[in-house]
Amino acid sequence: MLVKSGDELKSYIAKLQAKAMEHTKLDRVYERDFVDYIRRYCFGDDFPMVHIICGFRATGKTFGLLQAVSDCDDTIYIQAQLEENMNGREYISFLKTVKEKNIIIDEYTWIKDNHDLSGFLWTLAENGKRIAITGTHSLALEYLKSGELIHRCHPINVNLFTYEEFCRIYQKEYSKASCLEFLKTGGIFKEYAIENFKDMQKYLQEAVIDDLSRFMNLDEQEAKAIVYDIMYLAVCDSTEKKIHYPQMRQENPEYRKMLTNFGVDPTVEITPFKFKIVSDVLEQAKFIVKTHNVANQDEYRLHLVNPSLTYQMVSAVFDDVTAEEQLGKAFESYAVTFMYYNTKSEDYMWYADLGQRLGKPELEIVIVNPNDHLVYLFDAKLQEAASLSENSSLVSKGIEALFSGADIGGRYVICNTKTEKCGVRNGKKVIFTRIDCETLQNYRDFDENYNRLKNGIGNGDGEQQVKHTLPKQVGYNDD
Repeated sequence: MLVKSGDELKSYIAKLQAKAMEHTKLDRVYERDFVDYIRRYCFGDDFPMVHIICGFRATGKTFGLLQAVSDCDDTIYIQAQLEENMNGREYISFLKTVKEKNIIIDEYTWIKDNHDLSGFLWTLAENGKRIAITGTHSLALEYLKSGELIHRCHPINVNLFTYEEFCRIYQKEYSKASCLEFLKTGGIFKEYAIENFKDMQKYLQEAVIDDLSRFMNLDEQEAKAIVYDIMYLAVCDSTEKKIHYPQMRQENPEYRKMLTNFGVDPTVEITPFKFKIVSDVLEQAKFIVKTHNVANQDEYRLHLVNPSLTYQMVSAVFDDVTAEEQLGKAFESYAVTFMYYNTKSEDYMWYADLGQRLGKPELEIVIVNPNDHLVYLFDAKLQEAASLSENSSLVSKGIEALFSGADIGGRYVICNTKTEKCGVRNGKKVIFTRIDCETLQNYRDFDENYNRLKNGIGNGDGEQQVKHTLPKQVGYNDD
């Protein structure tokens, strides 16, 4: 193990910060959203818990942890080494001698025979220590919350890298150019930036497939096939005829060719049970988000949390679509993921695709509150100044007929507009807002949001320049 504390730890953190500034070309380091959450609730709280910082490679787990304790002298940082001789019992012996209150253990999954160690961490927490563990193999860490640390750990997943974070960390203005840059490469730090198909393959192999194979006892080709099946479904609508899984593997020659191009053996048999288990694990690990059709709960869609993965996958699968269409799909997927993390705990998120029944109205996001019998509708458009036609699904009678037992509490269009706007379409009030705005986080306050925009000073057309506010910490307190 490598151990750093006191001045040595501060010097180490300073070097990491200097490296980050070299990457961003800025004169200071800006923090990801989860850093302040960890500072306040992991190391600043007296409630005993073992905090597990989960997330795929290059999402900033270790750097964020160290940023959270950069001003704290009472911290020890322990980094396990790959193939080291020390086992869990020897770590326990060492930890019994540690005087510092805050204990960070990095690369936790590299520690051999760590079952007893995992239980011992709870003993330390009960005795006043503040424990945070992380590591490269985040899927292995996921199993701790249902194993040795069940009911004794607090998992904090950092896979969601928001557009607001991207603009703040790299000090970019909100603009169409920065939004497009985020959709293509944002959300993963430099060494794993996904800029082409080869990068995507490398990242998936090292960050996802290898761990699935290792920790779920899957053959590597089997794990690879399932991951790419999930990736494929995530960029295709589940209701399309060519996407019926698992029959498509046998019946769709284009799909079989795609798998071959990805280095996947299309003859590998994937049972629906294994597909479900893997997709459940990846959903728990915040790699994907699943939404169901509000009109048919057996139909569902998968969305990749990282937009650059969506962009590269769309580019690889649909070689006949334009670049804007590829980015549009990434924008829609990111909007779904963003709202999934921001949905109030008592609400449920769905999508609406009624097919031929009502003239094909479709919405990426439908948030339902069963207690208040309210429904909130969202459409996502990449255009810089989105507009709705009079027969748009968001204001159509077909959508209203679907919710005959509930009232539509608000209609939002998430778009790439310079200012927030509001207006009437087909006799219905609609708010046009941006993905970085507080309006989306307060989606229940539709009337207040609408009146604020409509009554903006010097703004007779229902437009208002956006106020940049620090958003709430999203997605870090989920189990």
